[in-house]
Amino acid sequence: MGSGIDVRLRVPRGEEVVVRFGSSALAQEVFDWVVREEGLDASTVKIVAKKGRRVAREDALRDVDTSRLMVMGTTRAAVDEVIAARSDPSLRGFAMEEERERRRKSVAENGAAQHAEYKFCKFVVVERFVGGPNEGPHHFDAVRLLHKLASDVNFLLARYGWTVGALVEMDPRDDRLLKKKEAEGDGGCLLGYNENHGSRIYVRLRSDDGSFRDYDDLIQTLLHELCHNNVGPHNAAFFALYADLRKAYLDRSASKSEPTRVNTLASTRRGDAKGRVEDELNREAANAAISPEERMSAALVSAAVHNHQDKPHVEPVVRARRTQVDKALAAAAAERRAAPSRVPAVDVPPAPTSHATREARVVAAAARLRALAPPAAKNDAVETLITILKNAGLDDPKFKRVRTTNNRFLRTVGKFAAALELLGAVGFEREQNDGDDVLCLRRDDPALLRLGRSALEDIVAARTVGTKETVPSD
Repeated sequence: MGSGIDVRLRVPRGEEVVVRFGSSALAQEVFDWVVREEGLDASTVKIVAKKGRRVAREDALRDVDTSRLMVMGTTRAAVDEVIAARSDPSLRGFAMEEERERRRKSVAENGAAQHAEYKFCKFVVVERFVGGPNEGPHHFDAVRLLHKLASDVNFLLARYGWTVGALVEMDPRDDRLLKKKEAEGDGGCLLGYNENHGSRIYVRLRSDDGSFRDYDDLIQTLLHELCHNNVGPHNAAFFALYADLRKAYLDRSASKSEPTRVNTLASTRRGDAKGRVEDELNREAANAAISPEERMSAALVSAAVHNHQDKPHVEPVVRARRTQVDKALAAAAAERRAAPSRVPAVDVPPAPTSHATREARVVAAAARLRALAPPAAKNDAVETLITILKNAGLDDPKFKRVRTTNNRFLRTVGKFAAALELLGAVGFEREQNDGDDVLCLRRDDPALLRLGRSALEDIVAARTVGTKETVPSD
């Protein structure tokens, strides 16, 4: 045999071959032979000698142990097949997985900041939506939409002291709840429900075709479910609370969307918000999917919204303000001969002549009282109010007068403007009697007293039920 170097190669198909190269050949010639004869892709070829030593292309063959070299690589056909598969949307490569993770983190990090305590703690979406043809937006877009909804109503959670365990997208294909509603005799389309007074709130984001519902419709659904944090049934107290939430949201949206407009235009938009709330309640009053009692409650609150005169919003009593109110009440109790303005909290508003408006004021005041935090002080005020209204229904005149300087009154009812508003709505008026400020029942209307007691007893019942079981509310 002539001079040269014999190289024993074990190729990927499992065979061993011996190839002779020139005595001065480089390993590059072996690489070229493997690519040419075995059909391997040049970028994937690796050659390993004994003891795992990897052969470089620039190595001289005379310096390499060529008694047995192992060749590793992938055929060009296999590489072409992988490249073609990358265009298949059903197969995700590493780059696509990295992009998915980047988008997921972006959604989480870019979500609007919420209140540290009063917030939605978790967001859950239906992950089967991946943005395919005729499927609707990707579930990443649903996460982004939930964050936007939470951001737009977060000021209301902080105002009313609400913390919601999770805001959850309702699957449009999940008909378990709809069947439950049908079994209960409740028609209509289920767009959301509240589980256990705010433990989880479900909102149906998508229509049957997978597309997102109108954003303002989603806001209305979310506000509706937030009302169930405090009020279970769709009674007058519920619709009064909804009217407050909806108008506050519309006013805030108007001020955010048009910050450069003059005050007159802003005032007009706020007036439009009041009209929109009234229209929405009127639609509820005509909604055949709810009971006659619920429709009557919606109509009653709609009339109250129509007759209500706008006034500056007074935040519910929460935390730090309690100390300020306590000091003001202590000063009021000490000044026995002061002017009538020393009654704690706010003055009882003048009574309107319309009986229907009085009823609306009663349920609206009860709804505001129900929404207040902290619960302990509020519960004491509710119990005291129930006692006052029960006694006021008796024939004895002494029960139709309440001293505002009474210690129990100051500790309970006197802390809350909503409680005083309720007393004014049922017929109590402030007077002076022997140097004392008293609330005297001047409108002896048993129906108003019963309505007030009923609204207050609903608060007590909701508190009792809410601590015992999970109660879905739609």
